[in-house]
Amino acid sequence: MNKEEIKTENGKEKIKFAKQAIILTCILTSVVALYELAVAYSRYQFGMSIFDLAALATCDRLTYCIIFIFATLITFPFALILYKEKGISLKNEIYEKKTLLRDIGLGIAALIVSEVACYIYDWFLPGSSVERTNVLTSTWVVSTISLVFLSGILKEVYYRGFAKTFVAPVLGETLAFFLFNILFGLLDWPNLGQSFIAAIIWTFFYKKSGHLITPIVAHSGANLIGAVYYIIWSMGIF
Repeated sequence: MNKEEIKTENGKEKIKFAKQAIILTCILTSVVALYELAVAYSRYQFGMSIFDLAALATCDRLTYCIIFIFATLITFPFALILYKEKGISLKNEIYEKKTLLRDIGLGIAALIVSEVACYIYDWFLPGSSVERTNVLTSTWVVSTISLVFLSGILKEVYYRGFAKTFVAPVLGETLAFFLFNILFGLLDWPNLGQSFIAAIIWTFFYKKSGHLITPIVAHSGANLIGAVYYIIWSMGIF
């Protein structure tokens, strides 16, 4: 092959990886988002607001977490194949020992900034009239596993890692991150935009560190705070 043919072949390979990354992430997004939408409309009553509809989407916390766990674990092997085919070590994408403490520090900073931003945003949103329900111990356990560990780690591989590694070389970094942050917001549409705001902040810090451990720390921390809040809220403590 001459230089022009090699360049064309490399371009085709980049497009192939970008397509696969987008398709895989769209599948994960669609499965979870459509489940949330189906649950919300199955319990919808005339006169409910969009805020009530959003609250209904994840009111069955246990089933939601099981669906999420199933969707992420089914699709994750394909993510590993993508990294392997491109010859990239996912471990190195997540962290490197020499910058680990710095990257974790950036993750904590990202968590603080995103929590403050989302709190301010949430303060302006009307409340929901959906009644609180008691949370079983099994739900606490499954929720912690799915949201703090699986969501915090695997979703960052998809929505931040895929954007940078596979799609940015084709669409450019800005457009790639914007597209995947939109998908991230759609997957978590019951948050009514909070996930999109957090994603922008986490992306900023991810670009600063260059390693996924930064948004993983921020994401896992945010989900842990959310899980604790949900348990307290459902018990009617406040």
